[in-house]
Amino acid sequence: MTTSHRTDLTLRTIPDADLDQAVDLTALAFHLKLDGKGRAHQSEVLRNALRIGAYDDGTLAGMAAAHRLRIAVPGGQLPVAALDFVSVAATHRRRGALTGLLAELWRHCAAEGLPLACLWASESAIYGRFGFGAATEAYRLEIDSGRPLALRIAPDDRPLRLLDPADAPAVLGAFHEEQLTAGAGRFSRDAAWWRRHVLDLEDTDDDEDDYGPCGWWCWAPPASTPAATPSTAPAAPTATPPARSTSRNWPPPPPRPPPHCGRTSPAST
Repeated sequence: MTTSHRTDLTLRTIPDADLDQAVDLTALAFHLKLDGKGRAHQSEVLRNALRIGAYDDGTLAGMAAAHRLRIAVPGGQLPVAALDFVSVAATHRRRGALTGLLAELWRHCAAEGLPLACLWASESAIYGRFGFGAATEAYRLEIDSGRPLALRIAPDDRPLRLLDPADAPAVLGAFHEEQLTAGAGRFSRDAAWWRRHVLDLEDTDDDEDDYGPCGWWCWAPPASTPAATPSTAPAAPTATPPARSTSRNWPPPPPRPPPHCGRTSPAST
C-alpha cells in the first residue's frame, strides 16, 4: 500500500469485497448504465484481473486493472498485462491519481513476472506519456471512393454449416492458437475466455444489455477442397474470403479463415 506522490489518495489492491464499488466507478467514468447481465459481466472480468485502486478515506475514487494474458511476439509468446478499466472519478482528477495508479500497477506486474504491457481497450494516443504507442496493426482497409461499393457478390456454392455453441471453444480456440504466430500482437485465449467473454456460453439469457455474441458467421473451404473436420483441418488453410456472413456489432473475421469453421450464438440456432 502506497500513497500517491501528488495527493493523499491511498493506492492498494482492490479486494473482491470492493468489486461493487469498482463496477460503480466504471459506470460513472464511462457513462454506462450497468444492470443485470451487464453488471455481472463487468464484475466477472474484474474478478479475474489484477486490480489497483486509489482510495480516499476508504472510498474508491480511481482504479486501473490489467488482464493476465499471453501475447504473440516474433518467435513465440510472452505473458502480458493488458491495461483496462482505467477510471478516475471527476471529483478526483488532476491530482496525480492516474500516474500513481499506473506506477503501482507496474510494480505488481513486475512482481507477477509480466514483462510486457499493452492497451486492451483504448487508443494509444491517450497513453503516449506513459510509454504506449502503436506497435502493430491487425487490418488495413482501402476503399476506392471513385466507384460504387459493391454490396452484392456472385452466388457461392461452397457449403456452410452451423457450429454448436458448446463445441465452439474447442474448434475456434484450436485454430486461433495455431494462427497466433502469423502476426505479433495477437492474444492467446483459454477455454474460460472463449466461453465467458467471446461466445457468452455461461448464460443463455439474451434479453438484457448487449453483452455476448449478436450474430454468427461461417466459413467453408473452396469448392475444390474436400470439407475438413476440426480433427483433420490443415495447419495452414487456404486464404479464401468467407462464403457468406451475417453479424451485428461484431468484429471482422481474421484475414485467413479456417476451413469449415464458424461462430454462432444460442439465439441464432
